[in-house]
Amino acid sequence: VGVEVGVGGWMPTHLHAKGETVPLASTVTSGFWLALAVGRFIIAPIASRVGESRVVLAGSGVAIVSLTGALATPLAPFAYILTGLAIAPIFPTAVAWLAHLNPDNPSATSWMFPAVSIGAAMIPSATGFFIAGAGVGRVPAIFAAVALASLVAFAAAGATVRTSAASSIR
Repeated sequence: VGVEVGVGGWMPTHLHAKGETVPLASTVTSGFWLALAVGRFIIAPIASRVGESRVVLAGSGVAIVSLTGALATPLAPFAYILTGLAIAPIFPTAVAWLAHLNPDNPSATSWMFPAVSIGAAMIPSATGFFIAGAGVGRVPAIFAAVALASLVAFAAAGATVRTSAASSIR
């Protein structure tokens, strides 16, 4: 969610700093939010067939690639919209994945909501500190790094669950 809010907030600044017009930056920002909304609807039937972990890990991976692509000015508008589509299913699917992994704990997902609220506030704000030193041109790289950290955390969580499940079978 920190990447969602951060990209949505910082992309117009990045695009404008790279020479794009304000109308184009506004249109791309709208496209990002539209892709985020549409992506959440189209993933529901897909997630049930491929599994929550694959959706979350693939979305994180595609976000890393698309945000890296946004470093190239000509690709940035398209890369940001692709980022919206890629990250769309991550939060809702991660909540469902966590609930699936903890069926006997009805409060398993309750901690996620304050955590994502904190991330949504802190990650875009902290980005300003990095930009002060590295420059606004690094915005996509900063969010790609956050997406990479998320990918690592999700992969580790999935591996821990698989390891725990294998141990309980023995």
